Amino acid sequence: MIAHMIGETRTERDGCSVVELHPQAVRAARNRLVSAPPAERVAALFALLADPTRARLLTALGDAELCVCDLAVATGVNRTTVSHALRALREAGLVRRRRSGKVVYYGLADDHVAALLAMGLAHAAEEPSTDEPATGEVTAHGPVARRATVKVVAAGQGR
Repeated sequence: MIAHMIGETRTERDGCSVVELHPQAVRAARNRLVSAPPAERVAALFALLADPTRARLLTALGDAELCVCDLAVATGVNRTTVSHALRALREAGLVRRRRSGKVVYYGLADDHVAALLAMGLAHAAEEPSTDEPATGEVTAHGPVARRATVKVVAAGQGR
């Protein structure tokens, strides 16, 4: 595949006028993809976290257990919506439940969920990046060459 790309003509569709390939980096990326869970499962997890109500419920749970009524009051979300969101989170393995008499308590499923939530909260609190492309760098919005120059960089060079 990498050898196939050498000399390949690029068009306006990808915005590349110079393609610099790093075969070792490409192989390493492919190995990570092979050993990773299917992208669809990862995307489904992030889709669940993308809902503000579910994200607020997970944040409210933190390292505690709360029942639906407590979560509703703490988040300002009605109990029906809380129950529906908790069901989706439980089915995805993000929260667990524990019954004590007539009351069902919910908590984060494990340390992975807590860590994922903590990283998401920390990242959301950061200021957005204002990285500008380097002078002369071709961007998706910049000039586009009709023919690409492909350069294969040997291991240990070009980085």
